[in-house]
Amino acid sequence: NALCVELARRLKTVIPTRDKPYQGGLAPWRMKLLRERVLRDGPAPTVTELAALCAMTVRHLSRAFKTETGKTLGQFIEETTMDRASRLLHTTDLSISVIAAELGYASTATFSQAFRRVTGLLPSAARRG
Repeated sequence: NALCVELARRLKTVIPTRDKPYQGGLAPWRMKLLRERVLRDGPAPTVTELAALCAMTVRHLSRAFKTETGKTLGQFIEETTMDRASRLLHTTDLSISVIAAELGYASTATFSQAFRRVTGLLPSAARRG
């Protein structure tokens, strides 16, 4: 018994312990599925679609994603979509309205507002700069 106690004491000093026990989060395969779907061409997915893809409820997925990344699922989708938009603005000659439609926005105005909210720039300014 004394040997076990001494071994436990030594291991405790060698192996760091977490301040808080790990709680929640998503399995790596689910994170991979989410990233692949959000990065796929075409309109951005809905949270409901992503929950179905992961075989989870919207609430459970949203909470687990926030625990895992520190961001909401909506923030992640919007930031990723705006990264794609920025790439399209810089690498293609497509009009802003075509890019907006390709990303699933109903109007150029809606797309411009979302782009500005995320990047701080209007799409036309981002294309020039």
